[in-house]
Amino acid sequence: MSYIYYPTAPPVRAPRFPWAVFLILSVGFFLTVHWPLTAQRTLDDYNRSQDDIVAEGAGSAVRQVVLVVLCGLAVLSLVSRPSDRHLRIDGLPGWLVIAYAAWASMSPIWAQDLDLTFKRLLAFGILCVVAVAVVRRFSLRQILMWTLFITIMFLLVAIGLEVVSGAFRPFVPGYRFSGTQHPNGEGVECGLLFLSAIALAKIEKLQRRQFGAIALVAFMFLILTASRTSLSATLLAVAVFLVIGSSKRTRTVVLPALGIGVCLLVLLVVTGLSQGLEHAALLGRNDDTSESVESFSGRTAIWRDVGPYISDRPFVGYGYGGFWTPARIGTISDEEKWGVPDSHSTYVDCLLALGVVGLVLYLLSLFTALWRAVAFYRRTLDSHYAFLAALLVFCIVDGFLESGLGQATLLTLFALIAVIRLAYVPEEEVRPIDAESRHRHEAFLPA
Repeated sequence: MSYIYYPTAPPVRAPRFPWAVFLILSVGFFLTVHWPLTAQRTLDDYNRSQDDIVAEGAGSAVRQVVLVVLCGLAVLSLVSRPSDRHLRIDGLPGWLVIAYAAWASMSPIWAQDLDLTFKRLLAFGILCVVAVAVVRRFSLRQILMWTLFITIMFLLVAIGLEVVSGAFRPFVPGYRFSGTQHPNGEGVECGLLFLSAIALAKIEKLQRRQFGAIALVAFMFLILTASRTSLSATLLAVAVFLVIGSSKRTRTVVLPALGIGVCLLVLLVVTGLSQGLEHAALLGRNDDTSESVESFSGRTAIWRDVGPYISDRPFVGYGYGGFWTPARIGTISDEEKWGVPDSHSTYVDCLLALGVVGLVLYLLSLFTALWRAVAFYRRTLDSHYAFLAALLVFCIVDGFLESGLGQATLLTLFALIAVIRLAYVPEEEVRPIDAESRHRHEAFLPA
């Protein structure tokens, strides 16, 4: 009996994660954003003094050296790995990113504090180089896994430092989990960990329980930070991730409800119509005064203070990261009776730094990248693009009441990675999923 032998192709192995690269990048960014010797040891006093803000603005030698080392490693990766993914301008999002970077790079021409502006621009440029190297080398799966890896590492270090220093007292009134930074910054990192764990629980079916457990721990510590902005950004980002990946019928019901809910929440927060909801939203915190450091009215007071400065230079601003000089920090801090490091709004700080032109370019870059992430998901049904969309939503929402503009933060880095990936990876490299996977997905869609 004869038969024809057809050799079978070997099973395709999932690409291995570059754990050593993950670790090097994570350690580098930990030393850039954190410093182990500054573990929080006080309760109800998580805000830095005016002198501390000015001293930090001058920059630490360790942070500067680490940033230079990271830049060198990124350049080495770009030069020594010519076979990595090639990037090119892919439509409007790519040109908008170039326009924003060019406008920021020209801002020293009209900046009032050249030294501060050059320092901020240098940090921004280094983040861009690192983001480009990450996008060229890492796949979408690896970017998502690195997000989980770095935020887990940061959380474990923060927990360890608080326990060792005696600051971890979650049952004491007034406690906020902070690690080596302000609780709001810790909240952002816990939110990113929760978001990435939820995404991996949906994508990596075999490890769903493990990633679900990580998400639960991340959410618990997010609550302990008592950061209302981070919590709101996280919940909305996760909702967007789940809605994008849902069926058409589910989106038809959920999207209008989500929009109405967001509008009602904004109305309640701005007008203060509901004292009960306001008390619940405090997450156990007690804002005694109407214009306290962390209250919404406290932020609007800062926005009123910087309003005349915006009116003086509405179109060009004061240079990238160049508005918050020691003199202006002192003036506005004296006015508000607490240390004011920034405007507590990325968009207000963008207006101060780069004017209306810079703000428009910044917003267009984010929203066109978000639109493209959703479009790529619809073409490929790849949930990694839904994660990029959720990540950008997190950045957009967090930017309303927190500011990271001109600072080398983890959220800034991942926003750059998402935007560069979406703006400079050619569309032809985004291939639709195979027919079998598409059939499985469409089986859940309404006829």
